[in-house]
Amino acid sequence: MALPLHQRTIALAESRQLEELAEMLEKEGAGTLRCPLVSILDAPDPAPVLSWLGDLIAGRFDYVLLFTGEGLRRLLGFAERAGIRPDVIKKPERSRAAPSRCGPCGRSAWVLPWLPKCPLPMG
Repeated sequence: MALPLHQRTIALAESRQLEELAEMLEKEGAGTLRCPLVSILDAPDPAPVLSWLGDLIAGRFDYVLLFTGEGLRRLLGFAERAGIRPDVIKKPERSRAAPSRCGPCGRSAWVLPWLPKCPLPMG
């Protein structure tokens, strides 16, 4: 019995989880053509990022909204290179944090233990 996508070629214009998506399609018989359209790079000048992280550590924000897990990983990379990661991970005295959707909070709660748990089921 032929697989549902046998003799089909699917172009994947995706940057996040490209390999996982390709594997799922290939298991159904498809050939895949990977063409990621986005490159995620660190900010070329670390100074503004480090300044922002300093404000976070000092508790100068009322709220911290985290939109992507990738953004959080990049911020923590800057913090690690600057030797301030433990200070970033500690809960700021004054700031409240809220992830914008379940992906970052589900994946990142272990990194920033002060992030609220996602109220929606994952999956």
